Amino acid sequence: MSKLSGIDFSHFEKQSIVNVIIGSNSLLELELTAGGLVAECPWRLQRENKIMAGSSDSREVPANVQLKESLIGCQVIEVIFMEEVKMLRIAFSGSIVLDLFHDSCHFEGWELYSEDGFTFISLPEGDFSLQELCTTQDQCGE
Repeated sequence: MSKLSGIDFSHFEKQSIVNVIIGSNSLLELELTAGGLVAECPWRLQRENKIMAGSSDSREVPANVQLKESLIGCQVIEVIFMEEVKMLRIAFSGSIVLDLFHDSCHFEGWELYSEDGFTFISLPEGDFSLQELCTTQDQCGE
């Protein structure tokens, strides 16, 4: 069993996907109602434990349109990070799960961010950078 991080991702819960960009070289961007995700690493989307699409499928244009249509409007249910295997998992409404796998010693894997200042970046070699939320005016520099 992989160790789950103690990172609080609860501020992403109930945010909805408002836009999806699927590009070349494994690029996946999800725009959320108050944040987003940019992934440049292997990923897969599953619905009810069946793979809907993966980063190696991302160049197929007709499938991209269908995939985007099925994701727009989905709400974030849960976000977890499995430290041991360097995997970020985001569960959405509609039994959809997105898994991101960091697999590079040279490049960043993903950036998950919110408009309120939270950022979680997968760094080279499996390290990560975490900028927590500003909860007081002193922390936010205001």
